[in-house]
Amino acid sequence: RYEIEPHEVRFGNQIGSGGFGVVFKGKFRGETVAIKKIHAHALNNRGSIDEFRAEVSVLCTLRHSNILSFLGACVKAPNLMIVTEFMARGTLFDILHQSQMSVTWAMRRKMALDTCRGMRYLHESKLLHRDLKSSNLMLDNDFNCKVGDFGLTRISKGAVAAQMTGQCGTFQYMAVEVLASKPYSEKADVFSFGILL
Repeated sequence: RYEIEPHEVRFGNQIGSGGFGVVFKGKFRGETVAIKKIHAHALNNRGSIDEFRAEVSVLCTLRHSNILSFLGACVKAPNLMIVTEFMARGTLFDILHQSQMSVTWAMRRKMALDTCRGMRYLHESKLLHRDLKSSNLMLDNDFNCKVGDFGLTRISKGAVAAQMTGQCGTFQYMAVEVLASKPYSEKADVFSFGILL
């Protein structure tokens, strides 16, 4: 059971923000965690609520060493939040663009392979990520890389797949067929991975 109550979570410093939420470092049952809390203004936006619910439903099903571990969610407004493991080094974007750290070839290779393993697991689970980018890859102290942020993830087979929208995700990483609102598959994630490399 993954449903949690607001009083079980203790918020610390803000460590990030996204389109519909803010991420905090915090505590949950004695463990250091990341808490993604939905913006108050997003509570009135049906799309944001749908994205939150989609992410929770996906996270409940995923278990892999290269996928961000889900610990629980509060699904009662106005305290909509997702609790995951805390990744001490932040995002790959942070490492590449906001730190002075030298990223060696061995580190790059490991992060690329970790990302491949996580994405292969997603695709084998019949899921498309649809927003693979450096700010959605998290790193722990040992530079193990995990795929996160599943708000745009969708099932890649059957009736749900036929309803997938184009132009979702981040334009700089988006495959041509997604940009053109044409049918797409796992290959769109592979394109995003190529841009990431």
